[in-house]
Amino acid sequence: MRYVETEEGSWIGHQDDLESILGDLKQTDHIIADLDFTLARCLATRLPFYDLKFWEADSKTFNPLFIRWSAKSAFRIAKSLDGYDRQLAVEESWLDYFDTFLAGNPKNLAALEKLAEKKLDTVLYPGVKEFSDKFPDTKKIILTRNIDELTRPFAKYLNYEMHTNAIQKGQKADFLRGYLSKISGHVTLIGDQEALDEPLTVAKEYVPEHNLISIYVSKNKSLPSNLKPDLHIPRDYRGLSKNLETILLS
Repeated sequence: MRYVETEEGSWIGHQDDLESILGDLKQTDHIIADLDFTLARCLATRLPFYDLKFWEADSKTFNPLFIRWSAKSAFRIAKSLDGYDRQLAVEESWLDYFDTFLAGNPKNLAALEKLAEKKLDTVLYPGVKEFSDKFPDTKKIILTRNIDELTRPFAKYLNYEMHTNAIQKGQKADFLRGYLSKISGHVTLIGDQEALDEPLTVAKEYVPEHNLISIYVSKNKSLPSNLKPDLHIPRDYRGLSKNLETILLS
């Protein structure tokens, strides 16, 4: 993987000729992207604490279930390793929160979605909107473990379709098998380690190598040994977007 620094203070890692990869990227017919830690910071990790009102007697701050969930989550995250393990611990804590406080509660879920809408600009990674807007005629899908209410605001804003609640191992792969078996053309997968690992293997079964592009998103230039993406970018799309714009204008 070779890295180039961009004018925006970002960087792009590339396996082959960068201009050639970007040229292929601009022709993509389908973009399938993860949400958390790919397009945006994980909003779910913040939401449980947004409405804490310590001065109200009925605040969930004093709910034994909330206290137990907080302690369990703190322990789970603290004992996890940094990076991918830490990310999985955060996501597992969120799923516990959902099962305990939100599942089967339409009122709370509706309030959660409204709160997510208000937080969009603060959690989207820089340049994501500009990058997405460069593909107005491309079918774009968010494929995520997260719930409808936390995904829908992002999907609407970025003009993506969505497939949610892919929680169990293999569910993303199953969706991709069904989807990719029915389409043709160029496909781009965008994600972090979890979002690219098995899905990329599945995609290679259905999409010819010259029609498939993978973009790995992470907080630094460290690359997992099991991944060989075409492009590697930080959680900042401005460099990729700017370089892609140059190709689009050529």
